[in-house]
Amino acid sequence: TGATGFIGRQVVRRLLKEGQPVTAITRRLHSLPPEILEPALDGRLRLFEATLDDEPGLQAALDGARVCLHLATGGGDDWETVQEAMVQRSRRLAELCADAKVQRFIYVSSVAALYAGPDAGVSEIDDSYPTDPRPESRPIYARGKIAAEQTLREFGRRSAMEMVIARPGVVMGAGTPLQHSGLGL
Repeated sequence: TGATGFIGRQVVRRLLKEGQPVTAITRRLHSLPPEILEPALDGRLRLFEATLDDEPGLQAALDGARVCLHLATGGGDDWETVQEAMVQRSRRLAELCADAKVQRFIYVSSVAALYAGPDAGVSEIDDSYPTDPRPESRPIYARGKIAAEQTLREFGRRSAMEMVIARPGVVMGAGTPLQHSGLGL
């Protein structure tokens, strides 16, 4: 999911370059970026139109998949909307992946899910660093990422499917504006 976003386009391009089979799920088939449209038209990319609440569409896209890279992020202006869009739909996608015998589920979260304040008691953050223990004090996006990670970790402990959570920080590269609120330029 999320193949048309910046990270998704880079991943699709790289996997196709390596000759890997790739399936992309997109909410809309119109106005696709060239990195998605061209390989879909020439048959190198399987393309499905589906949203995270379209279970039949997701099931069709997951048929035969070994790995699911979940980049799509639902959002909203209130906690109930974010919880449904970001947390529950991510969990449901993981459940559909497990049902489809997907071997690995990769959820792309964010460093926004972490707390590294002066009272955190650490000087270095590694892959085992937990999410913020006080999500209620965080902005709604961070709360959603924290809750999604916790829900997916819980599901992963009970599933045979490998669960991976990635937390990119500042994401920039060719094709993006050289601006980010986390950088002082």
